[in-house]
Amino acid sequence: MKKSRFVNWSESPWYTQRVMGTVPPFRFRDQDGKGFGTKELDGRAWIATFIFTRCSRTCPQQTAEFARLQKKLEVHPDKDAIHLVSFTVDPEFDTAQVLQTYADQWRADASRWTFLTGKRNDLWGLSQNVFKLPVSDAQDNPNMVIAHSQQFILVDRALRIRGYYDGLNEVAREKLEQDLELVLQDPPGPVTVPKTPWENKTVDGNMYVPAELYDTP
Repeated sequence: MKKSRFVNWSESPWYTQRVMGTVPPFRFRDQDGKGFGTKELDGRAWIATFIFTRCSRTCPQQTAEFARLQKKLEVHPDKDAIHLVSFTVDPEFDTAQVLQTYADQWRADASRWTFLTGKRNDLWGLSQNVFKLPVSDAQDNPNMVIAHSQQFILVDRALRIRGYYDGLNEVAREKLEQDLELVLQDPPGPVTVPKTPWENKTVDGNMYVPAELYDTP
């Protein structure tokens, strides 16, 4: 596993970084009806997915995998720096109360796994425009009210999208867990501003470069 390193900004090999986009500030309502967004995720690496509670196809499987991840991460040494986020794509039905019931069914720990609802345009916009994931009304399929992606998305502490992983594929999920370990090497806080390196606090003009992530899954 590669170590994180510090390099001079002018020599920073950004081309080696797998950065697929940046998540802008957002704020929705969680299963407790409270505001939750990028402010609460500050300093954490997080994994996101899009689901809806009426879904009988991929969503139960996606949520089951998040429940498995939650259980596995309970003993992780950096568990407080990791968060799971499930966005609904059916906010008219998935109110905070509905999401709370759904979260309870999956034994979600609200301190580590958040379900979010809000305005449909905002949630769909986040899926389509930020995460570049398809979402649409599935009018030709009565068993699938809304068509959406089953991808899991890894976001680092600086709100940068670092990878996409098929949530229903075991190999892809294993890659997600491996990449999460690399992302967790990043120090807290933004990585887009000059920082004094930890190794040598007397040297200025350096910028932190997170550990590389190769091989898009």
